[in-house]
Amino acid sequence: MSLLIVGLLIFSAIHFVPSFPGVKSTMQSRLGVLGYRGVFSGISLVALLLMIYGYAEAQPQSPNVWTMPSWGRDVTPVLVLVAFILLAATYLRGNIARMVRHPMTIAVIVWAGAHLLVNPTQADVVLFGGILAWAVVAIVFAFARNNNRAVVAGATAVRNDILAIVVGVIVYILFVWRAHEWLFGVQPIP
Repeated sequence: MSLLIVGLLIFSAIHFVPSFPGVKSTMQSRLGVLGYRGVFSGISLVALLLMIYGYAEAQPQSPNVWTMPSWGRDVTPVLVLVAFILLAATYLRGNIARMVRHPMTIAVIVWAGAHLLVNPTQADVVLFGGILAWAVVAIVFAFARNNNRAVVAGATAVRNDILAIVVGVIVYILFVWRAHEWLFGVQPIP
């Protein structure tokens, strides 16, 4: 469990760097923009690998810490679909992104919350609860900074919204059909 926790802490710490513009700009001036992105990506990858390995190590002997709600299995697929659409809307900026303001972070909150509904073990709560906690703090920071990315308007916004929905649904179907089981060994919808 300790590797999982260390991975979560490193992941959270590196992802809070952009919340402090002075720190980010200092690092970019020292490393260059590409160097900063490389270090950021490298540390994020290490954190992700620690989380995956730590979770895989902790999961087999992890006790249940709560009882799943009977409706959890019905609601989770819908919430994860919403998360995939929000994630697509992060890159296909339109009305969805304008209304949500921070679609990627909201997508992480929805995704983590959905996974907590159907994963009751201690390792699940640490992993998904830790990611959820990070995302909630991150969204508070984001709204406090009020740094919205540009959003297109009119017909382009509607086109981007339609594309975000289509891309989100296609990626969701691929995950449910094969990718989730291949990556994580669990078929999400039996």
